[in-house]
Amino acid sequence: MGVIKNYRQIREYKKCLDYIVHAWNASVSDNDMKQLVSRGDYHKLVRALVNSIPDKEKIKEAEALLVAVVNNELLSEEHFQWLHDSDRIACFSLYYIMFHPAKNKSSITSNGCTISDCSKKPAMKNGDIDIITRDDYVDAIMQYVDAIELPLTDKIKYLSEMQQYWRKEYNTHPQPFDWLNKKSEEDIQWAWDYMVKNLVHFPLRPINSCQRWQFIEAAFYTLPERDFTELISIRTRNQMRMSKKAQQESNTQDLEVVNFQLNHENVHYKSKFLKEMRNAWAQKNWRERNRTGQKKEKVPKLDSVTLKKLNQIQQETGEGINDIISRLVEEELSHFERKKFWSH
Repeated sequence: MGVIKNYRQIREYKKCLDYIVHAWNASVSDNDMKQLVSRGDYHKLVRALVNSIPDKEKIKEAEALLVAVVNNELLSEEHFQWLHDSDRIACFSLYYIMFHPAKNKSSITSNGCTISDCSKKPAMKNGDIDIITRDDYVDAIMQYVDAIELPLTDKIKYLSEMQQYWRKEYNTHPQPFDWLNKKSEEDIQWAWDYMVKNLVHFPLRPINSCQRWQFIEAAFYTLPERDFTELISIRTRNQMRMSKKAQQESNTQDLEVVNFQLNHENVHYKSKFLKEMRNAWAQKNWRERNRTGQKKEKVPKLDSVTLKKLNQIQQETGEGINDIISRLVEEELSHFERKKFWSH
């Protein structure tokens, strides 16, 4: 079943129609179903099916029953209100239902996809609907929650767990990719390609670079943990694709992975993944500057120890030396101004 566009506008009538078809064994032709687009279309069909009951008293009973079905089996929209707070939350929540589904199997999504078993991919596909706006995301989530066969209390608990998961992840990594330029298609595409190479699964194809960025963040927030063996296998596979020179440049990163083997229980996996990704970005920028033969920056005269430290920061961040100095000066000035403010 595909995701219905503008679902929230028709969800009550769709619930009534589903109940009429399944509980009353009413017959609805395929042609009639294809004509259902707007809220008015659903209302007209439901009204016609109810009015087809020959006994007027039975019609009143049927109307009351359908009202009870809607009230008892559909959550009120207030439970979904927090999803409207931002595009990031709405997109994250779409990924959450695909990779952290409710206990029963839904017709919208499968049991999700672990990193080690990408054969279990979510059933929702890009061709089902153009999911572009925040409302589209929320509509998809509402349809999923309405479709799962659970009591309302369990559905509320599921949404609460989703919200708690988001709060924890957002407060741990409020801006996980702040070192990338989210307005640069090149930066966004690099991040996408890096995550795909490291077996991060994207169930939907983005329609533009803005949505690609949203999917990158959502995939990171819902990223399942991997064990050390899998990290090594990924690194080995990627290194086989690298040139000898590039392998030599990544030796320091290999040492960090070995350290991770010793301390992996004390390191948050997503933080480790993010550090690996940022180091790869810095190395990419470093190699590109060397290939293009960019002129060395004019740097103020510094002692050898300080200059060595600056070079180390440059390799870690991918920034130019003058940019690093400017940033450090700004940070120190900001620190001084705050200290001066609170001293009064």
